[in-house]
Amino acid sequence: MPILRLLTLLLALSATPARAEPLSLGLPIACALGSDCWIQQYPAHGAGEGAQDYRCGHESYKGHDGTDFRVRDMSSRADVVASAAGRVKAARDGAADRLVRDEAGRAAVKGRECGNGVVIDHGGGWETQYCHMRKGSVAAKPGDAVEAGAKLGEIGASGDAGFAHVHLTVRQNGKPLDPFDGGPATGAACGIKGTPLWSLQAAAALAKDGSSDLIETGFHHGKVDLRTLKPARSGPQIPPKTGPRSPSICGRSTCRRATRSL
Repeated sequence: MPILRLLTLLLALSATPARAEPLSLGLPIACALGSDCWIQQYPAHGAGEGAQDYRCGHESYKGHDGTDFRVRDMSSRADVVASAAGRVKAARDGAADRLVRDEAGRAAVKGRECGNGVVIDHGGGWETQYCHMRKGSVAAKPGDAVEAGAKLGEIGASGDAGFAHVHLTVRQNGKPLDPFDGGPATGAACGIKGTPLWSLQAAAALAKDGSSDLIETGFHHGKVDLRTLKPARSGPQIPPKTGPRSPSICGRSTCRRATRSL
């Protein structure tokens, strides 16, 4: 083989890591799953408004193609990390952190629903995308080689986000896959048993999530309205010393809102 051709081949191989086998994914967030962070929504299965998660539950919504890992609120700092080694394909920073509550808010971020995010190319047609990171926190740029667990940024609420979280989308050849069963992330029926893409360590951590749908409890001086919750604090507020007090709960179902991430 001519030397020039050999050098060209070696450069091509070093630019994009070869990967024919399925990805082995780590968690995209550095936190204690089940106590400091939770999965709020899974990729959607089935068509129409009755879309379900891979377990045929209701922790998803129509068209949702990724997994949402949330923290309690914007005061909870957590790093977003690479789920697998690869090379950064695209990155964006500078979008403001604000909770989208209505159609006007969604229209304001149209075309930038991912907010501050990173796309990593893992080779073999595989890529992962991380959305909604905190403004000013993105620590990766296009062309960077990253290892699994490398910091990409911090969890935030940029783009079309209704709560502080990172949205992870896994794609192969441009098609979103559900990392919980290895099958299509949208359109396919739920309950299909496939091979998960999570690593053994990630799977062990994921087993600790879902023990309770309760995220936080407390007392509030009035009715809790999700539209009035602030980015700095998305759980029940400390009530004033005077006035009526009523119990309030912030759970995965009560805090859930459709966030078109991509």
